[in-house]
Amino acid sequence: MIRSFSLPLSVLSILFVLFSTSLYLTLPMVASAHTLAIEGELGATLHIDPADEPVAGSPSTMYFDFKNSKREFSAAEYSFVLSITQNDSVIATGTLFENGAIGATASYAHTFAQPGEYEVQVVATPKDGDEASTFNFDTHVSSAAPAKNKSIFAFLGVHGGHFLIAVILIKILFVVVGYEKSRQWWARRKAAKDIPS
Repeated sequence: MIRSFSLPLSVLSILFVLFSTSLYLTLPMVASAHTLAIEGELGATLHIDPADEPVAGSPSTMYFDFKNSKREFSAAEYSFVLSITQNDSVIATGTLFENGAIGATASYAHTFAQPGEYEVQVVATPKDGDEASTFNFDTHVSSAAPAKNKSIFAFLGVHGGHFLIAVILIKILFVVVGYEKSRQWWARRKAAKDIPS
């Protein structure tokens, strides 16, 4: 006779909760997504290095990726003026795609002096005289770099953390299975003693 073995539902639930919680703890926190702005047929995406979280007093580089609905964007057809404002005061201006660049991605380096809320604006003016497109991006600048995670999972790295959790869960599984097998063995032994000879 072949015996089937199944864990109680409560044990499986506990193992699932432990596993899903471990994944949450070991996965890195994702920075805020890139910001997309669209006006007319032109769209622009802003990414700020590092990690979309500029820090006051530290250099940041803004990357602008432009596309249009016809997928035929050419930077040479526009002039791009960038401005950075805080509390309605312009603190920096510049141009994008200098030196005759013809790609779709432009960069602009800037060091934010103070933490707070900023607005980054890019005005794209077509050289053929059509109406300009204005893109506004709200940006939060923090006062200090986020604290480094000093947990064991950060020390091991994301994959090391997952490996450690997997080992722990396997050990827990072996303990639970061993306990269930042991309980069944004692139950069978007790039943065998209760059978009259």
